[in-house]
Amino acid sequence: MDSTEISRQKDEIFQRANTGVVLWFRRYRLDRHSINEITLAIEPDIKHDTNRSHALTPETQKRVILVTKLFMMPPSSVIEPIPCVCIGEGNLLLCCLKNLAELRFNVITVFTNTPAVRKYCEDGNICHWERGSNMEEHFKSTDNKRKCSRTAKVMSVNYHDSPLPAYAGVHSTSWAIMNGELKHGISWHVIEVGIDTGDILQFKEVTVADNDSALTLNLKCQEAAKQAFINLLSDIRNDTVERQTQPQVGRSYFGLYAIPPNAGVLSFDSKSQEIYNIARSLEFGNHDNALSSPKIVTASGKFLLVTNVEPARGDIYKSRDPGCILDIVDDTLVVSTSDKPLFVSFAYLDGTHPLQNTYKDHSLYTGAKLTTVNLNTDALVDIKKKEQFWKNKMVAYEPTTFFRQRMNVVAGIIDVSTEINVKTAVLQLPNTPLPVAFEDVNDYLSAAFLAFMARICCLKTVCVGILADKNKIPDAALPLYSDICPGLFKINIRDELSSILHSCHESLQKHHSSHSFLMDMFYRYPELRGRKQVPHHNIVLGSLIKKSSEREFVEKVLHDCNILLLFENFGTEMHLLYNERPSQDFEHIKDVLKHFPTFLKSMVEIGNDAKLSEVSMVSTEEMRKFYPVYTYPETKAESPFTAFETQCRVTPRNIALTSTQCSMTYKQCYNEVKRLAKLISDRDLSPQFGNKIVALHLPNSLAYVISVMAVVHADKAFLPLPLDYPPERLGFTMKDADVNILIMTTDTYERSDFTKIKNIETRVGIVGDEDIVIVEFKPEDKSVARNQREPKRRSSFAPLDDDICYIMYTSGSTGRPKGVQVTKTGVLNLSRSQIELWSLNENDIIAQFASIGFDATISEIFTALFCGATLAVLRENERLGQEFVVSMNKLKVNTITLPPSALNVYKPSDLPNLEKVITAGEPCTLNTAVKWTSSGKDIQFFNAYGPTETTVCATNYKFNKGLGHEDVNRDIPIGKGIPGACVYLFDEFLQPVPPDVVGEIYVGGLGLSKGYIGHASHYNTDKFIRNPLSDEMLLYKTGDHAFQDPDGILTYIGRLDDMVKIRGQRVDLSEIEQVLIQHPKIDIAVVVVHRCQKLKEMSIAAYVSPTFVYTSELKEYLTKVLPKYMIPTYIKKLEVIDYPMTLNGKIDRKLLEKDESVHEQQQYVGSSHLNETQLAISKLWCNLLKFEESFAYTLHRQSSFTELGGNSLQLVLLQRILEEKLSVKLSFTDLGTADTVEEFAEVIKRKKDVLKSRHGVLLKINTT
Repeated sequence: MDSTEISRQKDEIFQRANTGVVLWFRRYRLDRHSINEITLAIEPDIKHDTNRSHALTPETQKRVILVTKLFMMPPSSVIEPIPCVCIGEGNLLLCCLKNLAELRFNVITVFTNTPAVRKYCEDGNICHWERGSNMEEHFKSTDNKRKCSRTAKVMSVNYHDSPLPAYAGVHSTSWAIMNGELKHGISWHVIEVGIDTGDILQFKEVTVADNDSALTLNLKCQEAAKQAFINLLSDIRNDTVERQTQPQVGRSYFGLYAIPPNAGVLSFDSKSQEIYNIARSLEFGNHDNALSSPKIVTASGKFLLVTNVEPARGDIYKSRDPGCILDIVDDTLVVSTSDKPLFVSFAYLDGTHPLQNTYKDHSLYTGAKLTTVNLNTDALVDIKKKEQFWKNKMVAYEPTTFFRQRMNVVAGIIDVSTEINVKTAVLQLPNTPLPVAFEDVNDYLSAAFLAFMARICCLKTVCVGILADKNKIPDAALPLYSDICPGLFKINIRDELSSILHSCHESLQKHHSSHSFLMDMFYRYPELRGRKQVPHHNIVLGSLIKKSSEREFVEKVLHDCNILLLFENFGTEMHLLYNERPSQDFEHIKDVLKHFPTFLKSMVEIGNDAKLSEVSMVSTEEMRKFYPVYTYPETKAESPFTAFETQCRVTPRNIALTSTQCSMTYKQCYNEVKRLAKLISDRDLSPQFGNKIVALHLPNSLAYVISVMAVVHADKAFLPLPLDYPPERLGFTMKDADVNILIMTTDTYERSDFTKIKNIETRVGIVGDEDIVIVEFKPEDKSVARNQREPKRRSSFAPLDDDICYIMYTSGSTGRPKGVQVTKTGVLNLSRSQIELWSLNENDIIAQFASIGFDATISEIFTALFCGATLAVLRENERLGQEFVVSMNKLKVNTITLPPSALNVYKPSDLPNLEKVITAGEPCTLNTAVKWTSSGKDIQFFNAYGPTETTVCATNYKFNKGLGHEDVNRDIPIGKGIPGACVYLFDEFLQPVPPDVVGEIYVGGLGLSKGYIGHASHYNTDKFIRNPLSDEMLLYKTGDHAFQDPDGILTYIGRLDDMVKIRGQRVDLSEIEQVLIQHPKIDIAVVVVHRCQKLKEMSIAAYVSPTFVYTSELKEYLTKVLPKYMIPTYIKKLEVIDYPMTLNGKIDRKLLEKDESVHEQQQYVGSSHLNETQLAISKLWCNLLKFEESFAYTLHRQSSFTELGGNSLQLVLLQRILEEKLSVKLSFTDLGTADTVEEFAEVIKRKKDVLKSRHGVLLKINTT
């Protein structure tokens, strides 16, 4: 919608609303179903003021409690339905919308982000807009009550959740419970200049029950508000509104930043009822709690969070000194007070639960005494004002990590060690002149380090921890506040250094001036629950302060981070302090950080006016080692046939080709090649007749191999066309390559449409194992698929380079296959390199497994025939299952190249003759390599990598089974460049990356192809670029990413294509795969974007094997190491043989993307790793939330009631259901803090254990 239309609609809505009602529901935060406050205003003026400005200026909102505003004409003049505009969120807005409709108020527009309200508007054809839209700006200024009171000619009315004049301000229900009120209420009052001071229009009393919490009392107020709202609308309709002046006495006010006495720290010198009141007044359930939380202090000075308090009924426990721990049951203390004992459940301040074997470390044992502290809350008000700042940071905070860290997730999960073993590594920094904008070298180095992190990780947002400035916090309150704060820094790598350094410095200053945050925020805000993990930070950045040198402080910080980074000795040293743990290897982190001095030096050399993207991260020594510049002098291309011909002379009687049906010696093969080559040459193609390309439309066979060599001998280029190509692709490929000669079997020729096209056929007869025919098309009949649509971009059909050996079409990401022109030079270099690297010789029998459309066939054919080995051709029906095993053993194959997914189907015992195994085409895990090299046989295992554009293979890695491997589920490296190939890693700015840093793979050298042919030729400029290190060489931009170790060995990590956007979040599918593969029970994991045909939306689907693992267990595992938005929606278990495969033996990801059967597994009723209570709770959730009961088997211990759609009202129903089904007495307060399956189960277990404890004590008393 353009701005003119928006402006027109704004004016229309404003004019209509100005003669009627504007209803504003502004969220007063409890949650999306929260209790909101409502404001009403009446305009008596019947005449519409046409001179009144519609363009209202937004004013700063001074108070958050104004929620709903109505502007109306006087009732006496109302004949037609009163128009109104509603703005707000939540269930209250929805109820009031329905009330307005019933009482003939015409709702013309609603501004809301609440899905249920938007659905209501859509069903009722009510115009609605998202909150924050510029349409809403027309009504913003009325949010200020002074403006509102001036605008309303008669009155403006506000709803407040207290019996005014008592408890004006915010958190009224909490303060009322805290003060022991037995009666509460809600008030509708006229808005005046003073806060909540106007005349009362409606009042409704609310009873405060003994077990009411802030949450339950707010629910009661919400119900009262709905009833009062109806009464108020009725009074307005009937002109019966009565005003009652608020009393002058009894007024109390609690502002937004008011802090409970002693910041919520309980004193057990008080009476039990007073302590109980404080605890329940701060219980907000699964809703935001911006007030505070109850806490206790142990004798050792440890602050702990109080999650629940209950009075101990009866006289079970003997009276002791206040604060004495009388008993401990699970996570619940029985504590004496000045009168009666209380049950006090506890956790760490961040909401996590301590292990029972650590209780004594915190002075938690029977007979120990809880203490208290006296906190000056006035000194904490300024820090409390920053709480929303920190909350926003914490919600968005995802610690920046390096790739190799993310691939080591299992160690972090299993590491439960608590001992801190501090180690220090020191990096010498170059002397850097301090820029004018900086007064302190530490500030400069900190800003430079943030720029370095953005540069080395290629990130727009860097997240590191910042040591908190706690100087203004009273000593007694220091343990309540975090020592580390989350730092988020937005950095544009394309900006100038000076701008980036200045921005980072300003952000650091703002973080420091905001001091710190209360640790209990992780518990008080549901958005933050579960986000606090140990360690919570990766790198923590701090200036050299006095405390940082104290061991106790360092140990405390390192408990919550991986590395503490400090600049010392006037900025000449960077100290890396870390906790050395057996399960964690921090060497790779240190290896990355070692590049910071190089970065600093380069930054000084190029100057602050340069862009960050231009700063080098690679030292001179590393450039010489990892980025040498190769030169390959141009020479006349040698024909691969010459190498074959030489081998035929050396080993004429050796078997060259074999299959399960026939064999041919090198001499026989040579003769057949010569005969077929002559027939091809007789069909000489003149330049005007088209390119010299011969298409081979043949099965995997001896005939295909002979045809390949014949085409090469005839000095033509061959184009493989597999038999299972669909007609559309076959026709497109031939037209795109401008093919004029096609070799096929006689059967295929006679069964195809080729016989209907004008052509010249030559019957060749039997070649090897097939009866073949050569078909030559006339110029006007080159279109094989007559209905094939013309390519959008016609090829110029330029004559092929003399060095072209073959054309291979790749699937590509553009939707249409791209033809790659591969050279004779590349084929010769490939073959000779692989023969050398894999020690191939005339005694080897090499399988020809790959489909002819997969360029692995090039490697199989030419390496075998150039070293005198035997090439064992597997027919189509011999490449899978038992037929594959039988054929391999019959032919005694000892060397094979397979994708890992195909190799994983078999065991070493299935193929006893294998001596050399090469994997390619997909990442290969250590698990696969170990399996094939630890079988007792002496098997050599290689992992090869290379795109078609660089002649099949660019790198090679020989696996050494003698090396120790910590994690068998990691991918093995792809190695170094093969002889004749140069392989580089560059970042997105074409800058070299240092070891242990991820970069994109660029390949050049003798194997580099001549680019694309036909319609794809325009991609050549983008994909084949000048080497930034040497203008004399071209490099192919692969799109693949890898890192290299200090020895230059590459490890492949994925493609840019694997980055997708799901619900606004960027997701790396390869990262999810890597995390899944590290699970001890997972061998294969494939993650794809599932494009659901039913819901028409994108989601993440994971396919895993073996099948005996629980999907619920996998989801729980993933929640510990991945953000929620990266957790797959669907996880399907497959047997290895059930994965769909492409023609090339790879897993067919395209088919998996369309697999609708993932929905069926969600309905599967089977086993779960949950215990009996947890599974029972999951089933009750499903029943309450209207899910199929089978859905319970997909839930895990961290599954969230709220995220599944549960709200406060449903929680009340759930309480009753749990009491009935699980035979346990529960209060709403018990369940208020529970959200996950595990938390609900813990509450029920605790209640049952406490009951057992009570019963046991009673029995003991009775028996004595």
